Amino acid sequence: MQIWFAQRRYEELDALLASHGFAIAARESRWDERSDDDPPVGCVRVHGWPLDERGKVDRRVTVTLTERWSPQQPTSAATEHQGHWRTEYAYVARIDGVSRTTQLRYDFDPERHPEMPYHSHSLSGDRTPWRPFDPGEFMQAVQQRVANAFEEGQLE
Repeated sequence: MQIWFAQRRYEELDALLASHGFAIAARESRWDERSDDDPPVGCVRVHGWPLDERGKVDRRVTVTLTERWSPQQPTSAATEHQGHWRTEYAYVARIDGVSRTTQLRYDFDPERHPEMPYHSHSLSGDRTPWRPFDPGEFMQAVQQRVANAFEEGQLE
């Protein structure tokens, strides 16, 4: 069984980053279908950087959206999208400012962290309980954090 959903989801996340002014890093982005797993899974990873006002990539800010999908609901905490289930995700942004680095990271990882499947990570790696987070919300949070970094003089 092939999960063509992974390719469609890759295209959706690619379009999401583009709609927020990000260029996709093609070498670091991919989708993959693993039909030999039971149940079959699709893996999607999209990586990008924002474009500045001149259309140049700003490598001080990076975003990576990683998701695993299944046609079967593996746990009641998984979220459904177009008939498939997001079984795991990691949404990560890193902002390398003038004097400090900021990170946003939201995960859904019920396999490794059943006691806290939805959580956020601080830059030091500490986990905090969180709620389901979608990539659109995440990109809005990234844009706000980048705007704050400009206001604080961390990005010039």
